This record gives sequence, C-alpha cells and structure tokens, in this order.
Amino acid sequence: MFPLCVEVCSSRAPARSRTEPARELVCSAAKIPGRLLLDASSGIKSKEANKRNEIIAWLAWFAGITIEAQRRTIALIEFFIERTRLFDRLSGQLNDRQEKALLRMFKEGPEGFKGGLSAGKYGTITRASPATTTRDLADLTEKGNVGTHAAS
Repeated sequence: MFPLCVEVCSSRAPARSRTEPARELVCSAAKIPGRLLLDASSGIKSKEANKRNEIIAWLAWFAGITIEAQRRTIALIEFFIERTRLFDRLSGQLNDRQEKALLRMFKEGPEGFKGGLSAGKYGTITRASPATTTRDLADLTEKGNVGTHAAS
C-alpha cells in the first residue's frame, strides 16, 4: 500500500457499512496518483506533488462528508415517511393529548426522546393527570404505536 492512501484512509473515522464501497473507491483512486507522485526510492517530492496530495486528501475528505450527509438525509426521509404512515393509520383514533405527545416526540427527530416517552414526560407534555396519562399510554400501546420497556 502506498503512503498516500494510508494517510488519506486512516485519518478518517471507521466508515459505516453503507459507505464502505465508496470509501474503497476513494482510497483506490488515491493510490494511482500516489504511485505517480510519491517515489519512496528516490525521495523526490516537488511542491506541485504536495499540492496534488493536498487536493487528493481534500477530495477524500469531501467524499466522506458527502456520503455521510446522504446517509443522514436518507434516514431523515425514512423517518418522515414512517411518521406520516403512523398518523395516516391513526387518523381519527387519537385524542388531542395523544396527538400532542406524538407530535412533540417526533419533533425530536429520528432519535426521539432520550430514554423514550415515559409517563412523566407524557404528563408534562400534555398536562394530564397521572390516571389520564396511564390510560392514554395504555391506549397507545394497545393500538401498537408505542412499546413498553423496563426502566433502567
């Protein structure tokens, strides 16, 4: 492996599985100019060669950022599609409190609330009594919209 490719590829955080093929393409492309620009046996590096190396490193960085932006955009689009499907499926079945809580939860984006939607968070959002909160959450769970998990 040529030093240029090692420098370009190893300076980035480990790629996710979706970006691996593109990362390999960037590293493969970096090897070809690296072979032409860096001759370890002669130790010759010109200013022009350094500029080309900087451009190659920048292109590799930019490709990685672009791929990550695409991955995040796809995740966000999938989130919006799922949110829309949920509200379409529940059209007319939610009370105002449940709708308010779900909208507030979805406002947090794909990550949702840290720790999930607890009874305490639901009560704070909706200003409902503990008994109403319990009934509303049980209804949402029954409809298959929220799951339950043990508190840690």
